Amino acid sequence: MHGKSFIISLIILFTVPWAHYAQQPEDLASMGEELLYRDGSVELPLEIYEGRTYLMNHPLNLNTATSKEMEESGLFTPFQIHVLLRYRKEYGSLFSLNELIILPGFRQSRLREIAPFLTVQEGIHVTSKIRRSNMVLLQAGRSYPAPKGYQIPEAAPDNESAFAGTPLKTSVRIKSHAGSNLSFGMAYEKDAGEPFCHGKQPEFFPVYINYNGYRLLKQLVIGTFQLHHGMGLVNGSGFMHTSSTVQSNSTPLLKIRPYASLNENRFERGMGCRIGGKQMECAFWASYRQLDLSLNQISENPSETGWMEHERTTGLHRTTGEIAGRNMISRFYSGTQALFRLNTLNVGCNVSFERTGLTLAGLDSLKQTQKPDLNHSFSLHGRWHKNRHVIFGECAVERWSSAAILTGTTIRFNEFLQVGLLLHHYGPGYRGARPSSYASGSHIRNEQGVAIHLQAEPGKQLVAECTAELFRYPAPRFQTHTPSIGFKYSCTFNTNAFVSFPWKFRISHKVWQTTPKGNATGARLLKTSKVTRLDFRLIMGHESPLQWHSRTVVSLLSQHEQTIPAYAAVQQLRLETPPHLRCVLQFVVFHVSHWDNRIYLYEPGFYYNFHFPVYYGTGQKTSIVITVKPGKKISIAGKASVITHQNRDQMGTGNNQISGNRKWELGAQFRISF
Repeated sequence: MHGKSFIISLIILFTVPWAHYAQQPEDLASMGEELLYRDGSVELPLEIYEGRTYLMNHPLNLNTATSKEMEESGLFTPFQIHVLLRYRKEYGSLFSLNELIILPGFRQSRLREIAPFLTVQEGIHVTSKIRRSNMVLLQAGRSYPAPKGYQIPEAAPDNESAFAGTPLKTSVRIKSHAGSNLSFGMAYEKDAGEPFCHGKQPEFFPVYINYNGYRLLKQLVIGTFQLHHGMGLVNGSGFMHTSSTVQSNSTPLLKIRPYASLNENRFERGMGCRIGGKQMECAFWASYRQLDLSLNQISENPSETGWMEHERTTGLHRTTGEIAGRNMISRFYSGTQALFRLNTLNVGCNVSFERTGLTLAGLDSLKQTQKPDLNHSFSLHGRWHKNRHVIFGECAVERWSSAAILTGTTIRFNEFLQVGLLLHHYGPGYRGARPSSYASGSHIRNEQGVAIHLQAEPGKQLVAECTAELFRYPAPRFQTHTPSIGFKYSCTFNTNAFVSFPWKFRISHKVWQTTPKGNATGARLLKTSKVTRLDFRLIMGHESPLQWHSRTVVSLLSQHEQTIPAYAAVQQLRLETPPHLRCVLQFVVFHVSHWDNRIYLYEPGFYYNFHFPVYYGTGQKTSIVITVKPGKKISIAGKASVITHQNRDQMGTGNNQISGNRKWELGAQFRISF
């Protein structure tokens, strides 16, 4: 550890333009695109994005933040927290974020990503600042022309359309911190095509009251919440697991997060609490929810159906079938977890009970008297770190017959080289209560695999990351009659914060095997598909109010000895004159002729909104988002986008089909903070 005078001299030598760090980082957007590229059906945990967005407006003060606050922020590894606390104890407060550069475990490339969420201002404590904040967020939008589902067919009974509601999408969100320990949150959302209310109840209405204590009672949440336990094998809502992030370094092993997001899935409703001291902590929870059922997937003999296997998670209630399947499954979930901390060792265990079955409406609709499904889960998880080594893992058992294991290690050889190794295995039928662990698909089924991640800084201004992942399915998967495999590797090269024109280049290759659907009996042919993707990004003027972002994605799909190309070119202009104006204009040209070659791209949007549209077909899309702050506490934003397809006379399918080759999307948002 260097002395204070030596640190100050290094700060003078390193003249770093930190001003551009206040911009929205791209690591979360890249991670979301990566998860969608690996499995297009994955549900992105938007709560992570919302937490980072909130933290950008209320940055973490490194001079006053506690160990618990730094851990829960998800920005630091346990080793980095240990180094930073020791440095503060020996040398006092930080003068600048630049001081982190010379501390062990802090790399320049990582600091570029987390700097927008940090501050070192004297006299500001992040906890007190957040607890005094309140926010009201109103949003509305719709698309033009209206899809087929809103039209009334001539033969329709009672002149009714397929969709029960209007094409307007609306939402209201309120978050308030009353006093030093009490907070409140609520949200309301009506998706396009849904009615404003379901009977006498709002269409979707999560609400919570949260109390944070200091002594024995650490936290008490009444209402909607999420659970975060271990590596996510049992409870992992909100985790973003890729091979580079499943290190448990920056995620708490035990957490209850109050929930007022707009995602209508992956949350609990009931009560949860945490009690304990500095070394020992326990969590208890009980939740009851009514879930939707996909009626068109019920087998001819529903008495043999596992109801949770047919849960419909879209949250949409527009058509007669979607409304009929609403609240047909009941789910009671309770459990407890204990976590023991001793220096650099964290060990925890989790025991939970789940009861699922049909509600009275479900029993009446399906004419069933089936007994509810009972499920017990038990898991052990831990994390140990010492200096530059981290070992983590979790073993979970479900129904006492199906197990899952996720374990790995991370080794930092020096400040410029880091290696991570990950092993995972999911037994037949394992699914967990609300899992979001490391897997090649959103449904965890009988999968084995290994992944390795390498991160290095081979040059003064160059950062390199390489990842290789292998997934193996020793038993039939989905509707296949033969085993299948999946393999993927990627290499990323990008500059650090000290260059005039930051750039990023990535090459990835994915191989997977499937068995095409068909009515033929016996063994089916195994089809191998390969996708090679090149992604190049360049930023100009990143230190000026006007920025230009250029990106090109080229994808090559190989099937049946045939190569099918696809591409998407993105040009984006950003004008920022803090704090009153922010304008983002994006133009995309794309050509994707095969669905397996589809491209997901992050699209700029409103505060607390994150959108990853899929590009398929040939055409172009233009989007513009303008945010104006007429006052310190008020923000008004508007968005308009138009997508045009070539060689088409209609877009979409089914009830979402529209006539013509052009679609407009308009929206507005009003936010007040006080």
